[in-house]
Amino acid sequence: MKEPLTISLGPTDQGGICNVDAKVGELFHRGHFNPADDQRRRNFAEDALEMFGWAKTPENFEEIMAAVLTEVERVKKAQAPPEEWLKLEELETMRQDGLSWLWPQRIAVGKLCVIAGDPGLGKSLLSLDIAARASRGVAWPDECGLAPVTSVCLLSSEDDYVDTIRPRLVAAEADLGRVFAITGVATGHGEAETVRLLDLSQDVEKLREKLEAMPAPRLLVIDPISSFLGTASENANSEVRRLLQPLTKLAQTTRTSVVLISHLRKSEGSNLHRIIGSIAFAAAARSAFVVEAVRGEVGQHRRLVPVKSNLGGARTALRFRVEAHPEHPQPHIVWGEEEPHEGVEFPNGPGCPTTLSSEAAQRIAALLAKGPATVSDMRAVLGELTPQRDALYRHINKYYRWLDEKRGREHLISQFDGREEEIASQNPPPGFATQEGAS
Repeated sequence: MKEPLTISLGPTDQGGICNVDAKVGELFHRGHFNPADDQRRRNFAEDALEMFGWAKTPENFEEIMAAVLTEVERVKKAQAPPEEWLKLEELETMRQDGLSWLWPQRIAVGKLCVIAGDPGLGKSLLSLDIAARASRGVAWPDECGLAPVTSVCLLSSEDDYVDTIRPRLVAAEADLGRVFAITGVATGHGEAETVRLLDLSQDVEKLREKLEAMPAPRLLVIDPISSFLGTASENANSEVRRLLQPLTKLAQTTRTSVVLISHLRKSEGSNLHRIIGSIAFAAAARSAFVVEAVRGEVGQHRRLVPVKSNLGGARTALRFRVEAHPEHPQPHIVWGEEEPHEGVEFPNGPGCPTTLSSEAAQRIAALLAKGPATVSDMRAVLGELTPQRDALYRHINKYYRWLDEKRGREHLISQFDGREEEIASQNPPPGFATQEGAS
């Protein structure tokens, strides 16, 4: 019984020439030619028949010729790029896991968050305070609940892990057993080992492997994001988007909260557009905050100000101070009070009306006639009539007043007590009812 024939190809040069090996049992024959050349294949088949001691029949000859072509096709398929296709899914069948939070209303699980600010305001120290709280599962400073006990991964290029970051985490009472530092990407071993900064353009899969080796849930802090972009320009929108897409996917699939630390550019405009580099950073993040100094205060008084939320998050700023620690050489964060803040951008949902209808105004008037209410109360009674944020706030600011009192984290809104008739006669909102019931 004839033993089976196997064919293998070596690497090809620019002319397509490679080693072609034929093996039958312990017998081996090698040729060096372009396997796409029909005449060269024929010569190779004749030589192989002689080497293997096979009879020179058409069947044996064709078997070797066909085996070479089969191997050529197999190698082509193996080297070809994977086939691409468009994925199309029905929204109705998509799985809904629900939104979960690391820090309720501020840092979501599986999403990107940006914290930006001018140099020297304590952004890095602030991020370590967040990391320390997450590592221990303690209360958040706005009294919104406890942090989940979280594995923390740090990527830092500006502060030393040993003499700065670790002491600051100790001062913040972090559980160091849950905090990990990626110190670089290593090549070689021993004296030949070299280490470079992680590069998001090529190392996301390496980062994924390390994150998945840590117990979930997870927090990843990248400080500053500009140091880990490789050769990509932080000012090139298309380049940054290409880099952040895999990072966004990584956050989602590993259920990791990713916090990007950035600087503010020295220019005019909103804080959201001043986040340094491409606007793609702010666009990719589901929430964004700016650290700013509090003017007129003695000492290092700061505010953590929300400037964007795609998730209906916090509308309040948080005060904090950077102070010397009484027991450690490194400074620490001392949190203060919440403050109302109306500068946050909440992107409008699809289909929101651009103006407030008369029926919507009547619903608001009826709601506030019963007593003070919040914006969330208004949205609840308006339902599908809820307009875009700017239209709703213009109506509130024009016809009603904000109170210092709060329900939960939202300020209450009221009618102008004792001035209803005056307001109604001068500039009545649609559906506004006077004390006599006229509208």
